[in-house]
Amino acid sequence: MRASDVIVLPSLREGLPNIGHEALASGKAIIGSNVGGVPELVDDGVTGYLLPPKDVSTLSRALCNLAQNPKKIKLMSENARQKAISELDHRSFAPNVVDLYETVLKEPLTT
Repeated sequence: MRASDVIVLPSLREGLPNIGHEALASGKAIIGSNVGGVPELVDDGVTGYLLPPKDVSTLSRALCNLAQNPKKIKLMSENARQKAISELDHRSFAPNVVDLYETVLKEPLTT
């Protein structure tokens, strides 16, 4: 990952991919399919690009766009790193998980 400028996640189905967290923490722009949890990691046009799944031509254009624009890669990479710091750091992530559990536990059980 260290040698990469951009991380590509061309998934057809996805949960919340660990590689996406690792990419953000490493300050790497992400080009990913708009499936599963990928949109939680990628802010389209800010930390990378979200693309329709199975759309090879759009993926190709996104890669070419970034390959021809190193300043955009640098900006998206910086944004990715800042997103990791603000949303994925244990000091911010842990309270969010606690809040989620508290919210779920307050909901009535349904059968």
